[in-house]
Amino acid sequence: MKKRLTAIFVTLVLALTLLPAAIFAADESGVITVGEGKDYATITAALEAVKAMDRGDEQITLLIDAANFTENIIIETPNVYLKGQEGEMPHATTLTGDNDKPLITINASDVTIEMFEIGDDSERTILIESGDRIFFKDISLVGGKTAIYSSSESTIAFYNCILIADETVLGGKATAVIAKSELETFSDKGGVIVAPDCEAHEGETHKSAFLYNCRIGYTGAPSYLASIAKPEYADNEVIFYRTNVSENGWTSVSMIKPEGFKADVPTKIYEYRTLEMAAAPYTRNANVTVLEKPEIDGVKLHYNDYLGDWRPFKGLDMSITAGTLRGGLKFTDGLLIYSHENFDETVTEIIFEEDVPSVYLGGGSYRFIDKTNTLILNDVEFTTEKSHNVLEIEGENEINITLVGQNSLVSEALNFDDLPSVGIYAPDRELTITGPGTLSIDMQYSYGKMYNLYAKEVIFTDVAVILLKADGAYYFYRTDEGAVLATPDALEIKAAEGKNVRFPASKSPR
Repeated sequence: MKKRLTAIFVTLVLALTLLPAAIFAADESGVITVGEGKDYATITAALEAVKAMDRGDEQITLLIDAANFTENIIIETPNVYLKGQEGEMPHATTLTGDNDKPLITINASDVTIEMFEIGDDSERTILIESGDRIFFKDISLVGGKTAIYSSSESTIAFYNCILIADETVLGGKATAVIAKSELETFSDKGGVIVAPDCEAHEGETHKSAFLYNCRIGYTGAPSYLASIAKPEYADNEVIFYRTNVSENGWTSVSMIKPEGFKADVPTKIYEYRTLEMAAAPYTRNANVTVLEKPEIDGVKLHYNDYLGDWRPFKGLDMSITAGTLRGGLKFTDGLLIYSHENFDETVTEIIFEEDVPSVYLGGGSYRFIDKTNTLILNDVEFTTEKSHNVLEIEGENEINITLVGQNSLVSEALNFDDLPSVGIYAPDRELTITGPGTLSIDMQYSYGKMYNLYAKEVIFTDVAVILLKADGAYYFYRTDEGAVLATPDALEIKAAEGKNVRFPASKSPR
């Protein structure tokens, strides 16, 4: 009997010894702290403790210190929230590890990873082997060959992330929504932003990736030109919704390769309202559909269609930001296409309305009405610093410019590339400028020729008031008085009500 009691006692002691301390470490809110002097020193130890808990569907939060953790972590239990913390850097909780295997491996559902700096040089930095509803938020990831790869048909989401890879940012079989994030590739050998490879069931479509208002581009890192998408199968659907494409930081060209999409077979890749920041837009592969309306076969595009009943973006800011302009503006057929030159601008972000695109610069807006050749300038304040033209309008059709409020176009170009500076450059168009607002075109700091307005013909009608100013001499033309060499003083033109003032342009300054 005594030996039996002794055996039972030893067994109890061993059992208590083997119980993970985390069972007692989680506070009433289900939070475990990780870091030096905290509940657990490493993320791995905390995850192992969570595995031993009997918690049902309760979510456990790992609150991780703002410190560097050198470990490769494996997440195998559901309902886990890894939350890093801010420090001196934007994401001060940093994770690095052994480059011979994935830095993060996920085999669980309902996993959230937030506020991390993640970096390694492995084949696949984040590997999702199984699980569903996996959410990455405020992640800065500089990955290896492939930043994120999913070998299972998981549903994953990203919000406000920076995702950079040597070759491929996102690959595999997942259904992914990437929202308001930045994606880049280091590769100069055919880098790809999205490379899905999930074969759908016969007659069906696999929803592979929905990129919502993301930026593909350059943040100062040594990025290279990339292909936006390269699906393995024709039934992989990829949607680029209001994508901003940056220009290369060294050469001022698009961050997208000239062929744009590397789709070698007929695909279900769709693009809606891409904004190019470089001087020339990229070309599209013939297998890509550019949508005029945000819908496919009459069904309106929405990222929630990729997520089922899961709503990871609920309560987050999902408003559209269409980018930041650089240099002069160019318009074609009533639509904003791209900016002109690479320089440090003084303007604010561009915001498009859903139906009528508008550009807000310094509190004002350029607006095209119903995609016609009508441009409304409403309290615009726009300054170029290196671009030789402030506003460029392409095409040959007439364009009507209506002034509302006080508008200002300022060029501070210093004889840029030995080309004359022009406030509004529309060499093949007839411009009609109508009030009641005002337009001030201020051509500054040029030692060569400057044209405030250059067009096939300009008509000031009704009560439009145009103020043309310069710190140096410039040329101004009117049909009734011939060429006038203006002085640095402001020149005011005011047409009487119902009357027109016209002047044709001289030969092209180029």
